[in-house]
Amino acid sequence: MSVNGVTSSLKWQESGTRSETVPTVTLAALLQSFGPAAFDYVKMDCEGAEWEILLQTPDEVFSSIRRIELEYHCFPGCPPPSVLADRLRAIGFGSVTMSGNSSAGIIAAKEFCGATDRSQLHSGHIAPEQVP
Repeated sequence: MSVNGVTSSLKWQESGTRSETVPTVTLAALLQSFGPAAFDYVKMDCEGAEWEILLQTPDEVFSSIRRIELEYHCFPGCPPPSVLADRLRAIGFGSVTMSGNSSAGIIAAKEFCGATDRSQLHSGHIAPEQVP
């Protein structure tokens, strides 16, 4: 983790900053720590770690989340932020919106209709054949 007194990041370290090791937990472990539950809203502001979190969390973990909003950060060598929005659509969120630019912004996803929740297919946002 890079800490320069103004911002912090898990991905970017400028010269003259110091590094600090901090404990982390996966999204799956965090949600499991609350027991079997459904989550109305999950907000993520992870200073660059949103890429690893979204791209490496197993699809089924998201089935307990009704809405998710995240701030994204793109660092040198980063893919376009649309990759994160596409991931949320692919795992079953019916409505995904983006605001911001190629460096930073917000992605909001709602209406989860993934493989474990087919009850919302009538919403018209995802055709039944698109649901895994």
